Amino acid sequence: MKFNKHYLFYFFLLSIFFLITSVDLPAGPRSGLAWRSFSNAGKFITAIAWDKDERLWVAAEEFGVSLIDGRTIKTFDIPYCYSIECDRRGRVWIGSLRQGLYCYEYGELKNFNISDGLPTNSVYAITFDKYDTPYCASGLGLAKLVTDKWEIISLPDDLPRSEISGMDFDKEGNLWVGFSLGGVAKFNGWAWKLYTQEDGLGGDGRVNDVLVAKDGTIWVATCEGINRFQPEKRRWEYIELPQMYDPPNYFLDITEDSSGNIFFANRHETIMKWGKNSSLSRIVSVKHLPDDFVYCVTVDEDGYVWAGMYRGGITTNNPSFKFPARVRPRKISVKKPSASDFLEEPYQKQLISEAHKLLKDTTGGRMACYIGEDWLTRGDWMGRYGEYAWILCAYYHAYDLMGGSDKSEEDAEFKHLTCTPYIGENADPSDMIRGWLHWENTDNPKVLQDPLGGGRRHAEWDDHAESYPHPMIREGPHIYLDLEVPEGTFMVSFYFMNKDAHETHPWNRYRDYTISIEGRAHLGARFENNPILACCRVHDFRAGVYKRFMLKGPRKYTVKFDKNESSNTNLAGVFVDKLENHP
Repeated sequence: MKFNKHYLFYFFLLSIFFLITSVDLPAGPRSGLAWRSFSNAGKFITAIAWDKDERLWVAAEEFGVSLIDGRTIKTFDIPYCYSIECDRRGRVWIGSLRQGLYCYEYGELKNFNISDGLPTNSVYAITFDKYDTPYCASGLGLAKLVTDKWEIISLPDDLPRSEISGMDFDKEGNLWVGFSLGGVAKFNGWAWKLYTQEDGLGGDGRVNDVLVAKDGTIWVATCEGINRFQPEKRRWEYIELPQMYDPPNYFLDITEDSSGNIFFANRHETIMKWGKNSSLSRIVSVKHLPDDFVYCVTVDEDGYVWAGMYRGGITTNNPSFKFPARVRPRKISVKKPSASDFLEEPYQKQLISEAHKLLKDTTGGRMACYIGEDWLTRGDWMGRYGEYAWILCAYYHAYDLMGGSDKSEEDAEFKHLTCTPYIGENADPSDMIRGWLHWENTDNPKVLQDPLGGGRRHAEWDDHAESYPHPMIREGPHIYLDLEVPEGTFMVSFYFMNKDAHETHPWNRYRDYTISIEGRAHLGARFENNPILACCRVHDFRAGVYKRFMLKGPRKYTVKFDKNESSNTNLAGVFVDKLENHP
């Protein structure tokens, strides 16, 4: 066959076309670069940072924390970490959900936990003041390191009772704190100032990260957009996203490069940049990445962008970094807190004591209070929760299993406690709360223990929202629980475990709930504007978590489990304990 020289010319033009179309949008000072991805350090990335020695630190959910130097990967056995920060001295700080705080210095990891003064063994955010003193958010507390011991910084009662999700210092030494549910506060060393929607803060108060930029601007990433506070203007500004970006505007992480460009990790739109032209743009298309859910973002010293995807591993536009090719990570065991270190009784007693003081303030009419979460117990609830009453949701598919000292021996009812679940507003009239039995028998430690047959059994209530036309919008149906509490003071705990977070369907990893305890005047007061007495947020709960409230009786309550932008709402267990040792 005779070769046509025109074919070579057309092939050359076609090659140039594909080369151009494969290049992503500009990424700050490093533009026109293809993106590369890497998953040897895990796929479900939750934190990423560079240290002073130009080594990359990566936390992957259930996988561990990896140290990558371009030749090798060392993975430390710390399975649930959502915060990694490096200080100016070169120390690397790693916050975990169950094992406290780790500090990597001179090739060794040192562990800090409640025996060293931390409020709990759950650390969500880390930052440093101008003297390089580390501060960490732990449980409902805030602590700073003083000569190898952690000192708890007391938070006033008028601040949100919510976990701190992000924090940073400004040039004046003020600490800016973002609450997982409740807004942003500034601490100048002796007084707190809270900013909420009433002060112009956009969104519904669910804050994911806080960054103070080099020019002094305070940036806040929320589940419904971006906020910034410019001190010279003394007001908050909500950043409207272009119409091309579909809601929800779910932003998780913020970082800044040396040129002052601000980068955001977005749950649907990958990586976005706020440039010096005061505009927000996406720097890489979804089609060039393994996944669109970017959980965290950072920038190296050369200005290249690095991001961690929740299911896609690491991605970067750095063309020169050499990923260790087909190298299996070397797992390194770490020193974990001892069994005694896991006991959080001192802090728990303090929370309960503080809650009692709030509830005893009859002038405020407060009857409910959030008293924190428990990541340590997981499925081992027997002997720790539910002495007065417990409900294992959908234990027999459509039927619940109930027990506790208040359980009636004659029928499936409680003697004094009333607990009625249902789905809420905007539900189809013919629809009802669903019960799903997922695993009839498993040894997964995150699954609730089976009190009858031994082993573990995973089942849940479900609001069935995934079957509605637009499951990702916020109109419900949600799960509701009518709760009538008898005379006394009780701890009511709800257990969640997102077993589907790593599954194929992307909707399951988006679960992010809000629990609201509402006071009710009568049984017919459903879906009315009942006063919210206490609330908290439930997110990133692959590890299994109990959310705990203190309720005072006798009183009727409605508990709303708002699915927010989740595809549905699930609940595995309800546990009630009477706090008899408290006034």
